[in-house]
Amino acid sequence: ADIAIQAEQIVYLKRMMAERIAFHTGQPIERIEADSDRDRW
Repeated sequence: ADIAIQAEQIVYLKRMMAERIAFHTGQPIERIEADSDRDRW
């Protein structure tokens, strides 16, 4: 139960960070999410 809650919070925070980065950079959120999933930038 605790792991599931933490996983949901991580997914939520990752989405919020992607939205903010997309807003400030003008990039589409899909691009931000795809790039952040990579191990190397």
